[in-house]
Amino acid sequence: MGPLFGSDPRETQTLERHKLELLGRFASGIVHDFNNVLTGILGTTALLEESGMLASAQLADVQEIERSAKRAAALAQQILDFSRRRGHQPGPEDIDEVVRGMELLLRRVLGGERAFSLRLEPGLPRVLIHRGQMEQVLLNLTANARDAMPGGGTLLIETARAEEGVLVRVADSGTGIPEELLGRIFEPYFTTKEEHRGCGLGLSIVRGIVEGWGGSISVSSRPGEGTCFAVVLPAAPEGRP
Repeated sequence: MGPLFGSDPRETQTLERHKLELLGRFASGIVHDFNNVLTGILGTTALLEESGMLASAQLADVQEIERSAKRAAALAQQILDFSRRRGHQPGPEDIDEVVRGMELLLRRVLGGERAFSLRLEPGLPRVLIHRGQMEQVLLNLTANARDAMPGGGTLLIETARAEEGVLVRVADSGTGIPEELLGRIFEPYFTTKEEHRGCGLGLSIVRGIVEGWGGSISVSSRPGEGTCFAVVLPAAPEGRP
């Protein structure tokens, strides 16, 4: 007797569609609850800012908490949009400016025991992306690198001109990925992390975002040496502001 499932491509597509529909309903509930928590955080930071009782250093910390909470709300909405297959309208952006604007947050995500380095090529053409989604891509890839370097290491983010547009390379010196798993890391729900460290959606979301702009993402890795993600972003048409 043959297998009940998986032999018919149409059957496989139907099962995958049902999984995504369930994900959409699940994500909707999670985002609603998560936004309730963030509303409390943002309300508290607003009260602290208006109190006039904070020293300048304390006020700066509160403002950073507020910015991070707003980013978290935007990321939650983007996860919901991804599960529902909604798009964000891309526009021309300076990728070096986007990366520099995220540097402080990315350093904090990475942790002080790991080195962080930027190598940004000046004068690159503007790329056609959604800024908030690009921030999510950088956050996810940085968090992935952090988890791959539990004992410390180095993360390098660099930009360069590419034939198809602009290349963003995110490389870590972590544990690496076995060759037999490289072809699966962008699959939804696939993860090599411990159960409490992730659900296996981060890289799938990253790929969906990048390919939604007409870009591409690839990965190379050597166990014990590290992993490099190469994201190619489409150049914005000339003449667009």
